[in-house]
Amino acid sequence: MVLICLSCSENLKDFKTVGYLPTSKFETIDRISLEKITHLNIAFAEPDSLGQLETNGVSLNPIVQKAHTAGVEVYISLAGASSPLDIWARWIDPQNRAAFISDMIDFTKKNQLQGIDVDLEWETINEDYSGFVLELKDSLVAHKLGMTAALPGTYRYPEITDEALASFDWINLMAYDLTGFWNPEKPGPHSPYSFAEQSIEYWEEQGLSKNKMTLGLPFYGYDFTDLNKIPSVTYGEMVEKDSSYAFQDAVGEIHYNGITTIEQKTRLAMRSLSGIMIWEIGQDHFGKYSLLDRIYQVIQK
Repeated sequence: MVLICLSCSENLKDFKTVGYLPTSKFETIDRISLEKITHLNIAFAEPDSLGQLETNGVSLNPIVQKAHTAGVEVYISLAGASSPLDIWARWIDPQNRAAFISDMIDFTKKNQLQGIDVDLEWETINEDYSGFVLELKDSLVAHKLGMTAALPGTYRYPEITDEALASFDWINLMAYDLTGFWNPEKPGPHSPYSFAEQSIEYWEEQGLSKNKMTLGLPFYGYDFTDLNKIPSVTYGEMVEKDSSYAFQDAVGEIHYNGITTIEQKTRLAMRSLSGIMIWEIGQDHFGKYSLLDRIYQVIQK
């Protein structure tokens, strides 16, 4: 007898594959199988001195059109980990945020985007963050646009209220960077399977339902060979060195996620979450050992 999980099948109809793509990696777009993702998050947009969003001087139109042709929704992702503190503090301030949000809506509509991903991190999150998020949400809903966020795997900024957390359509869990170049005394895996499990459990304890989580999967790692200089490495670079590395999570002191772990994490997300998220799809191996291809194959089974 074959038992079919009807509720699982229903959930997987809406299962999301969210791929981030930095503006600096736009040249990889023709090598990415866009039909194998559901959402493309363009990273990143920053406000200029007048509160107008900028994307590193790069036009979004060619990327957006390619994504739409593949049936993919496109979001603009705000800020990122290295975003300047002062500029965001200025524009999310209650005195300035209404005009800023209006400009963001105009930007989103002009570029034919489907929503905004809020990726403010660390010092850019202050006491004005939650108020800004709630006002942004109201405006986005009025224009039938979506709003998501990227948040750390096991840390909630104390400035994020329950109301603000609940306002996001879903949260992209950054279940990676457990260690890295900032932590040379702790070399090792930065995104083990156990950290994915811990991230899900942590956000459940914060009151976030699993159907509002996507599990972040890294297409990169860190090389701890020389603890005085710890560079990041991409999965694609590792496979170019040796195709056998595609199925490993470590080569010497280089730690990343290979095919087996990525497939296991995808299955973990499929059991109860709303999807997976990738940072970032331009770091893949564009060939036989593509992680995106393996993710897609797991989801389609």
